[in-house]
Amino acid sequence: MYNKSMILFETKVMGNAFYLPFIGFLLALGQIFWGKDSDLSLLFWSLEFIVTPLSSWWTVFLFYEYYEEEAAELLFSYPISAFKHGLGRILVFLSGYIVLFISLLAVASLADKGAFLVLIVQYIPETLLFSGFAFLAAVIVRNIFVPLIIIIFYITTEFFTKGSLIPWYHAMFFNTSPVQFQDIWSRSLTNLVISVVLMLLGHLYLSKRKRS
Repeated sequence: MYNKSMILFETKVMGNAFYLPFIGFLLALGQIFWGKDSDLSLLFWSLEFIVTPLSSWWTVFLFYEYYEEEAAELLFSYPISAFKHGLGRILVFLSGYIVLFISLLAVASLADKGAFLVLIVQYIPETLLFSGFAFLAAVIVRNIFVPLIIIIFYITTEFFTKGSLIPWYHAMFFNTSPVQFQDIWSRSLTNLVISVVLMLLGHLYLSKRKRS
C-alpha cells in the first residue's frame, strides 16, 4: 500500500514537525538511564503524559497539506480511495510510532522499570486512543491545530487533577510505579475499543466527504 518513497514524501511535507515526537522518546530514555530508581514517577509521567499523546502529532500533520495548505478539494478529486487518503496513511505512521514505543518499553523493562507485556498493555491502547481522536477531530474540523489544542488541554487537566475534577472519560492510569496486569486490563481494553471506534468514525466521515 505504501512504499518507501511515499513515506519519505510524507515526512518531507511534515518538515521539522516530523522530529518533535523523538524529543519525547529521548526524555523517557533519559529517565530510564539517569533517573533515580527511588523515584520512578518522572519516568511514568513521561510515558503517559508525553510519549503516549505525542502519537497524535504525526496523525494530524499527515493532514497539514490538506487543510493548512488548502489542498483538500484538489487532493480528494484524485482517483484514490478515502482509505489511502486517511486511515491507511495514519496506520503506516502509527505503526512506526508503536514500534518505537515498544522498543522504548523494552529498554525500560530491561532496566527493571516494569514488566514488558504489562507496559505494552498499559500504554499502547492509550497511544491508539490519542491517534484515533486526533484523526477524527482533524477530518471533522478540517484543521490540524484544534485537535492538538484539545489534547494538550486534556492531558494538562488530567496531569494536575489526577482525573478527579472534570467528569469526562479518564484514559490515564496516573501510576508512578510499575503496576500489575489485573489493575490495568479493564481500562486498557476500554481505551482500545474507543480507539477503534474513533478511527472507524474518522474513516467513515472522510469516505462520506470524498463521495459528496
